[in-house]
Amino acid sequence: MPQNGNTYSTTDLELAAFLIARGSALLDTSRENNKSRFILEASQEEARAFFCGADTVSAKALFSAWRSLRTLIEEQRMVR
Repeated sequence: MPQNGNTYSTTDLELAAFLIARGSALLDTSRENNKSRFILEASQEEARAFFCGADTVSAKALFSAWRSLRTLIEEQRMVR
């Protein structure tokens, strides 16, 4: 769900990792109903590229972003 033209919010870990791997900044995170919400500097069109398979990213960058987000999620769980 986009919040404005350059901010995108999602609870989808893989989508968030994809957006970070292609250069989007992680602006904020929060926990909602036992899920992490990621706020990224990205547009709805950039997110659509993930679902349409219209863009590619480096596997190394994707897995690095995914691991970083998983660590963040675990840290958020421990704080609760």
